[in-house]
Amino acid sequence: MKFKDILTGKIFIKDSSEMDLVAAPKKNRKFSEDFIEKTKYLHKVFNEVSPSTLERWLDDFDRDMNPEKELAIWMHMAKTYEEVIKEFPNELNTRKGIFQVLLNASSGMSAEEIAQDERFKQLNLNENDIFLIWQKYNS
Repeated sequence: MKFKDILTGKIFIKDSSEMDLVAAPKKNRKFSEDFIEKTKYLHKVFNEVSPSTLERWLDDFDRDMNPEKELAIWMHMAKTYEEVIKEFPNELNTRKGIFQVLLNASSGMSAEEIAQDERFKQLNLNENDIFLIWQKYNS
């Protein structure tokens, strides 16, 4: 996750596994059939690289402040993901890397910031790959 130090203005990246995150409370929303169908699509597209149940997806959206906006972001990520994976080797590590680049791009990180993260080298992506994926997401 990307953070900005309010005193220095310096931006730094912290692995979410190092943080104590607390889930927002459930709001018990009743989602439309269209919202549920789109969530099923997201579940199907990302299940291999981010395994989660459909119920978890819906629960997470229920906890979002603006689930419609979040759904739109995730739909854009999914469309970009499906387009991009056609251009890379069919390897799980590569697909996980593509997903991570898209996730970081959706949070507003620049391609340069993402490329500085050493974890992407382990996911079979180089700097050019990261820039290509980021550009497709942001086009």
